[in-house]
Amino acid sequence: DQVEAPITAGTRDLRDLRPADGHVIDFFDEALGEDDPARLSDAGVLLTYASVAWSFARSDVTLDQLASWSAALRKRVEELLAGDPPPVRRARLLEVLGQLCLSRRPGSMPRAPEPMELPEVSELVDEAGRPRRPFSLPPERVRFFVDKERGLVAWGELAASLADIPLFPVDALSQYLELLSPLLVDEPAWSSLVEAIDEALARSEGDAAAGDRALDRALVLAEADRPLDALEELHKAKVRFFHGDHARSISSTLLAIGDLYGTLHLPQAARQHALAAASAARASGADEVAGLVPHALLVASEHDYRTGNSVSALQTLRVGLIAQAAL
Repeated sequence: DQVEAPITAGTRDLRDLRPADGHVIDFFDEALGEDDPARLSDAGVLLTYASVAWSFARSDVTLDQLASWSAALRKRVEELLAGDPPPVRRARLLEVLGQLCLSRRPGSMPRAPEPMELPEVSELVDEAGRPRRPFSLPPERVRFFVDKERGLVAWGELAASLADIPLFPVDALSQYLELLSPLLVDEPAWSSLVEAIDEALARSEGDAAAGDRALDRALVLAEADRPLDALEELHKAKVRFFHGDHARSISSTLLAIGDLYGTLHLPQAARQHALAAASAARASGADEVAGLVPHALLVASEHDYRTGNSVSALQTLRVGLIAQAAL
């Protein structure tokens, strides 16, 4: 704690790691001998921050030091895994190893010639305290990750063990997958990994939680210009929301699927999903989703018009306006 306090103060108040560089070095001198997964995870977070600070010329630690700490942390976690730890501890170590391996490789961003302003906290996390998505990071940068293959293997092993440790928290890992989805969606192991994590999330928090996470991944992928992958995630969310009383979620998801089909120039599919959204909202009988009925009908009318079916478009428009007046 005596080492961490100056680091925290320096980064929060000045957004500059240089005054705390010495404490960073001291922290890693201690952390490389740790056997607590939480402390090793903290070291990984600090390593990521130090790497970004180095790129912004806001830290004078060297690139060799950063690379050395990265390798040493991964080696330490591998050593602890080799000791055949209990299932929950093993799962936590696998999670940390995946985080370390799938972090930004030190030096993947060139160092600025002059110190640059680090981003504001509001640019890095949203109002709920969750990390904002790194949309500016192109998936074609094959040297972005520290060790992509080992990281995916570690998380795959963790995912395969989750059925035996049902109380293991997977929400943080699910958020990592959401953030990294544009960079990992083409990997062969991606589908099975996401499916296993979603199943674990559904067991612990319910299908709606897994559906919400699929929606988040869909948004990330859509904004990364991966519409077909986003569509797949939306269909996963749709299935999750069919279980239980989630009228707004299922109706909104069907509308989102329709919008995406529309951008893919498939107006008939878009129309069908808009009509399904209207039907789901009406069938629920819930006041909170009543406004979605006319909205979905008007959207369906627009898709009808795009197909050249003017008569059907006008008929659907009329029903939508009647529904709107009835609110």
